[in-house]
Amino acid sequence: MSLSFLSLFEAAALIGEAQLLETRLFEVLGHSSTLAVDPEKVLLLSVVSRRHGNLAESFGNRLPVSASIPTQPFRAVVTPEGRAILASLDDEHLKDLDDNGVLFYLSGEVLPLLVRFYEDFFASTSPTSDGPVRVVLDEALAVLEDELDLFGTLQSMG
Repeated sequence: MSLSFLSLFEAAALIGEAQLLETRLFEVLGHSSTLAVDPEKVLLLSVVSRRHGNLAESFGNRLPVSASIPTQPFRAVVTPEGRAILASLDDEHLKDLDDNGVLFYLSGEVLPLLVRFYEDFFASTSPTSDGPVRVVLDEALAVLEDELDLFGTLQSMG
């Protein structure tokens, strides 16, 4: 049985997509923090936003660097999963949500999709040639699992 891993260009497309999705989460959470009323939620949304900003930067740092490979074509959402995640982060879905509503929507709708996207991405990477990308994917999955746990705890507290 032979394993099939991503080519350099396929991996770069997914890295660029992950960067855009994390950037959008950073924007959504940051904007939500400015609208939040509860000071604890303001802080939580701000911290979580920054975590996703850091992940966006980490993914961006993993894009291939070469004079012959421009990175701009890789900065696009190209997979059906990525399009679904981006659509779920549309302002229309979030406009009428309060502090708790944003957290519950993200934990119930958006973050589980992103976990699956990153798990599938990780499964298609090579342990020998995609180590740096795997490190960021591990970090992203840890952040998402932490947020799902935290948001779940907040939801159970009412």
